[in-house]
Amino acid sequence: MIDASASPPAAPSPTDGFPFALARVIAVALAIIAVDQWTKHWVSTHLRQLGSFSPGYDRIVIIPGFFDIVHHRNFGAAFGILQGHRTFFLVATVVAMILLFYMFHTAWRSGERRCSRHVVWPLFFGGAVGNLIDRIRGDGVVDFLHFYHEPLGHYPSFNVADSCICIGICLLIFYSLPRRRRTGAGADASLHS
Repeated sequence: MIDASASPPAAPSPTDGFPFALARVIAVALAIIAVDQWTKHWVSTHLRQLGSFSPGYDRIVIIPGFFDIVHHRNFGAAFGILQGHRTFFLVATVVAMILLFYMFHTAWRSGERRCSRHVVWPLFFGGAVGNLIDRIRGDGVVDFLHFYHEPLGHYPSFNVADSCICIGICLLIFYSLPRRRRTGAGADASLHS
């Protein structure tokens, strides 16, 4: 016998499954952090660091005249700006991570569930934490990916964490671009209107 007074099942909440999605983001971010820290440790223990682009420092030539593995310590931000402001970067990184979590949660509540879009969040979190660990140690951020071309000069060295952050930014911009999705029927209807 069916109870007519029974209330219908509640509609799923916009946040249903959010803990699972967050766990996936954290898992991928932890993998990024592990790779970032391992590569930095390897560079720190195998290559001498005598200052950026100074003669006598070790390098591993990957592509002659274009790409080397080096050991450089950066005490500032990207491209070496704001050197020596460690406390500022520590606070800024924590604030950025809080904002990133808020953005991820907001995107989830708005109904954004596509896995392709969620890949940007572990890239951001993993990259931010990877460099944050270096700053907490106080020895500077280890950069080792060094691209250059003699007529054009040297591009500032960077690391796995920097790469992930930059890729995340590019993907976020790409996903933010407006999309025009029109079905064939819709397109035909617009031609006859």
